[in-house]
Amino acid sequence: MSDKAFIPQIYTGFWFDIQGTNVTLKGNTEPNWGWVDGHGQQVLSLLWWDAMNQTNRPHGWRFKVTNGIIKDMKLWKSVAWNFSLSGAKNVRAFQNTIKCLSDTDSFPFNTDGFAVGGTDLVVENNYIYNGDDCVTAGNGATNVLFQ
Repeated sequence: MSDKAFIPQIYTGFWFDIQGTNVTLKGNTEPNWGWVDGHGQQVLSLLWWDAMNQTNRPHGWRFKVTNGIIKDMKLWKSVAWNFSLSGAKNVRAFQNTIKCLSDTDSFPFNTDGFAVGGTDLVVENNYIYNGDDCVTAGNGATNVLFQ
């Protein structure tokens, strides 16, 4: 994890937008390597969590896939929402780690682990440490298993 400050830009979309059929998003199992640092908490007061900035926050990953897998991903201090499965079909997300805990009194608002709004989704055996929801079910969520 880098301790260099990241200056946020006004961008309300997804940082990563993955769409298609038969897609696998796979991280690695090495505990000290392969983390995606979202820079949600920074030293500078103008940044996301410490400033309690709720305006124009980007979302993390959209995975709008048919027949997909999300496995072994490691996300560190995301600015906001981690994975969106809205519109996804037949996706399994497992063995992922999401750590969005604050080092100060700041609250990591809206650091939801998985926002599901798709069909035939399985979200299981994930490790989610955040200040918000592990999973949220939105419009279109049909036949979703979270365990």
